[in-house]
Amino acid sequence: MEVRTGRIADEDRHATSPFQASHSMNAREVRHDGGVASPMAISVAPTEDDPFVAAHAESVGGEVGIRSQRSWGRAAAFMVGIIGAALVFSAGIVMRAPCAASGFEDNTAFVKLCYSDIGKLYTTRGLDKGYFPYASRTDGTPYVEYPVLQGLLMWAPTVVVGTQGPLMDRTVRYYAISSVALFALLLLALWATIATSPRRPWDSVILAVAPSIALVGTLNWDLLPVALLALAVLAWTREQPWISGVLIGLGTAAKVYPGFLLLVLIVVALRTKQWSGTWRAAAGAAGAWSLVNLPVAWLFPTGWGEFYRLSSQRTYDFGSLWIALRFLGFPIDRWPASLVASGTFVVALIAIAWLVWRAPVTPRIGSLLFLVVAAFCLTNKVYSPQYALWLLPLIVLARPRWRDVLIWQAGEAIYYMGVWLWLHHFSDDRNSLADQPYALLIMVHVAVTLYLVVLVVRDVLHPDRDPVRRSNHGSDPLSGDLVGAR
Repeated sequence: MEVRTGRIADEDRHATSPFQASHSMNAREVRHDGGVASPMAISVAPTEDDPFVAAHAESVGGEVGIRSQRSWGRAAAFMVGIIGAALVFSAGIVMRAPCAASGFEDNTAFVKLCYSDIGKLYTTRGLDKGYFPYASRTDGTPYVEYPVLQGLLMWAPTVVVGTQGPLMDRTVRYYAISSVALFALLLLALWATIATSPRRPWDSVILAVAPSIALVGTLNWDLLPVALLALAVLAWTREQPWISGVLIGLGTAAKVYPGFLLLVLIVVALRTKQWSGTWRAAAGAAGAWSLVNLPVAWLFPTGWGEFYRLSSQRTYDFGSLWIALRFLGFPIDRWPASLVASGTFVVALIAIAWLVWRAPVTPRIGSLLFLVVAAFCLTNKVYSPQYALWLLPLIVLARPRWRDVLIWQAGEAIYYMGVWLWLHHFSDDRNSLADQPYALLIMVHVAVTLYLVVLVVRDVLHPDRDPVRRSNHGSDPLSGDLVGAR
């Protein structure tokens, strides 16, 4: 049997079936004593697996050695990820220093690219006054317009900050405490992503050092649902559907999109006819969501309902495909925004369900989850810059290819700059971006997201191209209780 010792030359040099490549022996599966190591004891070296990384490996010290590919390589990947995440996350904190210096009240925050909801909503949603996010207001202060669990995360630092002292100082302390909590959630998501795919721990570095972590990591509180969804996927992978369901419910109590994991499990269960774990996950999700939401809905119905009122009444808003089409001259305003957004999302879900049935083998859960969340982002009435965080762990699980991720992240960075320059015109037309150029930048974001979608769909239809499947002996490492999905 021939033993490969060189790098892969190109991603298109793959086996003719999803199983052939995974069963071929390569150098990283051979022990120094000449024996063969357990496949699960050897991690995939990015310098051998990813053509882009292989081509640029020499500039960062060469190929990954055999020792770093042993079981302790997961710990090494986590440590590298922590260091990378700390550096990138800190860069985001530094970016917001100009706004923090004014207590996030700087009228030029948008043009300085330092705006943060964390600092702004602290003073505009009554958190600085000690208000509970959903409690009744007597002075006209707006309610917090987020689901309950995210609202609780917003409120928690106020217990430490208090209501006494200069407002600017309290705002900065509130932002600092929130940032520490968000960084902890990022590390939790990083660990869960590594643990989910033990054969590919180095893929997690994509999540740790992505530019979006710096740009939007402390823009809002979205790292909470990101971490909860990552943990839910991990629990499912470890065949713990009840725990996975609870985490799905908690994630959905923070943002809607973690609930899409349940949709994916249902669709895969329809194909595999393996329902036991899916039903348990659904029960756990319903129970956890209810436990968080019902007490707040009972005590503070008006405040609790603010998120749902805003979501239903909101028209085409910034960042969305729909507002871009409007700015480019399409008569999109002729149709109700909620109907258009919901309708196109349902069509996308039907297309994904068709893909599941059309695929030669059951699509991987990571791939389907990415497609569903990406479809939601592309069809939603609004696309806030921090939504890029939603897709980061999912693209790691779906298609961990550095070149493709960097292309996508470059597009998101361009959009990030564009949205703030456009929003700046509401306070000052100088140095601001007009509607049509802004629409073109939205289309850049849409294009790079669709680029990833096309690649993931291709992997589903041609499993031999799927890098995750090839490194896991043709199986889905996320299949959990869905035996037929493996």
